[in-house]
Amino acid sequence: MELHDSTLESIEHEGSVLVVRFSAYIHRSSGVPGVDPGTGWSQSVHFRVGRAHVKGSLGLLPLELLGGRFIVSGRGFDNVIPMPLIDSGRVILQLQGRNHEILIDGEGIEANLVGPMKYLALFPGAKGPKT
Repeated sequence: MELHDSTLESIEHEGSVLVVRFSAYIHRSSGVPGVDPGTGWSQSVHFRVGRAHVKGSLGLLPLELLGGRFIVSGRGFDNVIPMPLIDSGRVILQLQGRNHEILIDGEGIEANLVGPMKYLALFPGAKGPKT
């Protein structure tokens, strides 16, 4: 899942679990997603985060994302989150929209692709620095 080009649709508590729903841009590649050639797709993604706290205004949802950072069990991911994902460690999710940021901090995550995928385009790969 690529945070840039995704939309944060909703954040809701279901008991002690925080459910975070995205309309997500999914990059599929046999190499490194977001870098190597592949395909782009649109799909719903649901994160279920345990004992989570949210900072930032939820009144601005849905929020088109410009990027973000995801940390789980001490491993950091900039803008790209591997899917599907299950981990019992500490979770920090920083989501950046235009002039607005939402921070989610919790324990444990289950992140799943939900429903049908919609094909968007071929991704030719990112160009590396010129030498």
